[in-house]
Amino acid sequence: VRKQFRKSHNKFHVNGVSDILGCLPGGRLVGIEVKTKKGRATANQKAFMEKIGNCGALPFIARSVEDVKEQLEELKERNKIDRAAALLGIRKP
Repeated sequence: VRKQFRKSHNKFHVNGVSDILGCLPGGRLVGIEVKTKKGRATANQKAFMEKIGNCGALPFIARSVEDVKEQLEELKERNKIDRAAALLGIRKP
């Protein structure tokens, strides 16, 4: 039997919202779903991460602080490449 920790009858409640939401410099949303080593995202959590990802946010699952650092560093490098491409007039497909 799986436990459901957040059960609400509030019409504004959204199931699956990431555990940590933040705003990066430049206004980009980041959604971090915190899991144990063996933890898995629920269907609602996966749907939420896909939805915000499609809107330009950076959603990911973190099992440690190192995971968060790696993801943010990767984003930083991607942004450098995107900025360089923009300066050269290269458009992404």
